Amino acid sequence: MILVLINFLLSLDHLGEEVIMYRVLLVKLTTFDHLILKEVICHLRKLGFEVHYLNEVVHLNMLMFNWDRLQYDAEKIVNYLSERFSDFPYDSIIAIGHLNVYINNEKYVIGLHKEKIGIVFSYKYEDEKGSIDKFVSRVKKEIVHEIGHTLGLNDCSTPGCVMNEVNSVEDIDKKDYVFCPKCTALLLNINNKG
Repeated sequence: MILVLINFLLSLDHLGEEVIMYRVLLVKLTTFDHLILKEVICHLRKLGFEVHYLNEVVHLNMLMFNWDRLQYDAEKIVNYLSERFSDFPYDSIIAIGHLNVYINNEKYVIGLHKEKIGIVFSYKYEDEKGSIDKFVSRVKKEIVHEIGHTLGLNDCSTPGCVMNEVNSVEDIDKKDYVFCPKCTALLLNINNKG
């Protein structure tokens, strides 16, 4: 019993290095640099996720594009992906696309989720200096964030937690790459994965 408790506490310090907690499928909505995806996959595997990805790009219907706004409608995209991928045998399906999107009256959307489908829209992730490191950092953090939502986590108020809510792209930079101990414990208890 004490050994089980020690292992659980160790997992709180570094989520899931020893246990594969959930199965994640990454889906590309646009072409995406293979090296960036490889770095994201390595990060997710270090967190204990079993990660697979579709090599081909999932093309979006132009009916999802709002010609007046010159942006994609995020709700139409998430509904389409939900219809197409919900039956796939994964705990979390995360789509990533370098798309300019909106939802309702918002000017742009950073990420979105519906049930086990999450989407990361990286169009606004580039900084004014064009730093690839900052771009990759933002992509990794927001993919982990959306995975958290698809697995049942809400936004978290613990400073630095990857589940912190963001209101701007710059807010992503204030977060860490991992779940806080509270969110980690919740993840371990969802569906008895711990």
